[in-house]
Amino acid sequence: MIDGKRLRELREAYGFSRREFAEKVDIAESQIVRYEIGKNDATGDVLARMATFFGVSTDYLLGLTDNPASPIGTDLTQAEAAAIAAWRRGDFREVMKVIGSEAKG
Repeated sequence: MIDGKRLRELREAYGFSRREFAEKVDIAESQIVRYEIGKNDATGDVLARMATFFGVSTDYLLGLTDNPASPIGTDLTQAEAAAIAAWRRGDFREVMKVIGSEAKG
């Protein structure tokens, strides 16, 4: 079962409403609500899309690990991983936002 609290925290950290996030991962907004309150569980395909969108492992979304990084070893910072995840989903505005915030920091 997806960790609804974790999913909501990720969505909010990325600044997306439920509707915006649902559009990004191509599912109904009502499903996002159900996942976040723990009423429904996602299919493997939807789970994979959400993990890819956020650049985290499926184990992290399932609450099996507290490490959001993919099990494949990486030395990327959280900001670098966020920029890559945004690039992969075609959200180039988010890429620039991440890069800009890193340049300021």
